[in-house]
Amino acid sequence: MQIVQLYVEGERVDMFQDESINISDSIANVKDISKIYTTYSRQFTLPASKTNNKIFKHYYNYDIIENDFDARFRVNAYLNVNGIRYKDGKLRLNGVKLKDNQPDSYSVVFFGNTITLKDKLGEDNLSDLVGGSYGLNNYNHTYDNSTVRDSFRNTSPLFSGDIKYSFISHTRVFQYDGTDVITSTGGASGNDRYVTYTDLKPSIRLKAIIEAIAEKYSLDFSQYFWNTAYFKNLYMWLHKEAGGMTQAEQNRLTTYFNNFGEYPLVFNDQRTTDGLLLINNPPFGGTRTRYLIQSFTVTTAPVSYTLEIRDNGGQPIFRGSASATSTFSVNYPIEISGTHRLDFTLVSSSIFTPSAQAITIQEQYDSGFGWTNSGSPITYNCTSGTVTATVIVPEQMPEMKVYDFVINLFKMHLLTSSITTELNGDETIEVLPLVDYYSTGAEHDITRYVDVKETNVERLLPYKEINFSYKGRKSALITAYDEAYPTNKFGDLNWNAGTEDMDGEKYSVELNFEHAYFERLISSGGSISDVQYGLFVNKDLEPIVGLPLIHCIIERNPTGDLDWNNPSIAPTVLSAYNAPTNIDANDRSIHWGAQLNEWDATEENNSLYNRFYSDYISSIFQRSARKLTYKAFLPLGVLLTYQLRDRFRIGKHTFKIDSINTNLQTQESTLVLYNELPAQWNPTKRINLVETTNAGRTQNVRLGSPSLPAYRKLEWDSVDNATEYFLYANGEYIAKIVPSGVKLESYEYTSLDLTVNNTLSVQAYFGTLGAFDGLVTPVVSITTQ
Repeated sequence: MQIVQLYVEGERVDMFQDESINISDSIANVKDISKIYTTYSRQFTLPASKTNNKIFKHYYNYDIIENDFDARFRVNAYLNVNGIRYKDGKLRLNGVKLKDNQPDSYSVVFFGNTITLKDKLGEDNLSDLVGGSYGLNNYNHTYDNSTVRDSFRNTSPLFSGDIKYSFISHTRVFQYDGTDVITSTGGASGNDRYVTYTDLKPSIRLKAIIEAIAEKYSLDFSQYFWNTAYFKNLYMWLHKEAGGMTQAEQNRLTTYFNNFGEYPLVFNDQRTTDGLLLINNPPFGGTRTRYLIQSFTVTTAPVSYTLEIRDNGGQPIFRGSASATSTFSVNYPIEISGTHRLDFTLVSSSIFTPSAQAITIQEQYDSGFGWTNSGSPITYNCTSGTVTATVIVPEQMPEMKVYDFVINLFKMHLLTSSITTELNGDETIEVLPLVDYYSTGAEHDITRYVDVKETNVERLLPYKEINFSYKGRKSALITAYDEAYPTNKFGDLNWNAGTEDMDGEKYSVELNFEHAYFERLISSGGSISDVQYGLFVNKDLEPIVGLPLIHCIIERNPTGDLDWNNPSIAPTVLSAYNAPTNIDANDRSIHWGAQLNEWDATEENNSLYNRFYSDYISSIFQRSARKLTYKAFLPLGVLLTYQLRDRFRIGKHTFKIDSINTNLQTQESTLVLYNELPAQWNPTKRINLVETTNAGRTQNVRLGSPSLPAYRKLEWDSVDNATEYFLYANGEYIAKIVPSGVKLESYEYTSLDLTVNNTLSVQAYFGTLGAFDGLVTPVVSITTQ
């Protein structure tokens, strides 16, 4: 019998000697993208001892209203087994049982460390990701010819490439006349036929959005996936309204005032990156209830302009116009409680620089007879800037909730999330694609700990239909494609078994993102240009909005056929530009299935499905796939260290873990496992799921002869500096082997499910996490009989 100890907020809890604590672990938790958590327990009871009554603050006595235990919230807790730290997490108090009107026991549930994304992210929109070092407002930038042009041609990248302008036209239709890329939209003629900065909108790197989310909501993400070259080349087009950027086409200057609720304002030092005001305690002393923004003064030479004041974004709470120096009477009250983000924006058709701006604030309190001023109003001055055309990035973010963005990103890449705790208590949310999550697991041989007297073997319910799609498909080109190929829509993947006899479910994933068909321009005479672009109009050539558009960017080098219209000087012939694409420079596609590359019409199959979903779905599609339930008495060495990504070996077979339910006192576990099989079935044509660049390695991979006939084993010599090995059967990827610990002379793979006449091969992979280079092609193959 094991000794189990529970600690709540650092204090050891008294426990019943015969009380069982059952801990459940399930891979479903890891794949549930609405939550990020580890384990949980069934409800168990604790004695209402003197110690426990103190910890739970006599919760049974509801007459205690001060300093009572608030059961609406979980509290910090951890479990020890035989004195060894087992699990960190939270404890929830469900209730108290009374006998003869006296407390008898507390009912509690232990949860592993949990983050519920919906609660964490709330109803915030992407436009709310402001403030701090990574807020989206840090990417605000001037919107003029030179800034946009130099970003478009990559001579002066904005924010190290976190903001890029690519050739996506919001309104004007471009074509290739055999010499130049031009437009005739709106009767354009002369130099106006060429692309100009007002044709374009910026795109923001998805990693920048992830960084803003992590900072705003205090989420410490691991960086492995976010830092891959693939993910760092995914962008969201800042397209909030049909047509051009109305706000960016105006001259604007937004001033933020510092937090005068916590930090005193200092003369000439009031501009911050967020304008956050946390007004929870009065800074002037005494009990006060609000501040009154009395007025805002702009000092400037004669020029027409408008002042707009916003509180927490949205519609202005004040708007006023003037044509010279003016003091605007605002009289906007700010309650003591709550969070306020005040911004003061000057809008003008002219470019000008105010010589000063100032805000006057009056502290007020409620004496029971209405609002009464406390002292005299205080005026704070702020630094000035230039009213010029500016892209306020948060205001240009597409309409989408932060939660929906994260959920769709996880669905797009079948990402898993789990919390890892360092020895110092720091927590990190590890984010990995499911295929990588499993590849980093260890193997535990539990053969001698399994009770084989009774084992349940069940079928896995396969899918008889799979559907992967993008919800947004409004632009003219993709609409035309879909109408031409209604059963094979652009970028989607659909498959069905073709028979009603197959018993299975439908597996569907739909992304709430827009998908676009990017066009390489070809002249009417068949001449192919070096220009690929996107167009966001409907089939009637009217500008549209659509859902948030995700795309990649590749720098292309045109040979004189792309000109840039400079408003006051001769056009610039561009030698480079940012081309939008669905397939990056390494042939990684954001299509769901195989699709012709819009650039060169070659079929690209390195799709989202093949890279992130294929292993998972194909492994359960096989006739030999089974779900097995075992009873086992796992040693503490396994119980304290296993992870759901690990494999269990029983005899000659290895299994993936579906769920584990363990009685901590008796160590008896119920294991629900899947037999691990090579990925044989695939509804789409497969290609290698990894990079194919060569780093000059020439080491050979030698294959040993498999044991025949029943138990086949693939062997190969180790290769210097190889970090992983990829295995193939008949040209199909079947497994990845990651060496761990001391380097071996050779490696083997025994989970082969082969018939006759099979060609086997191995690829050695050289590199580190996140660096996908150095893969050499298979150099030796053998045929099994």
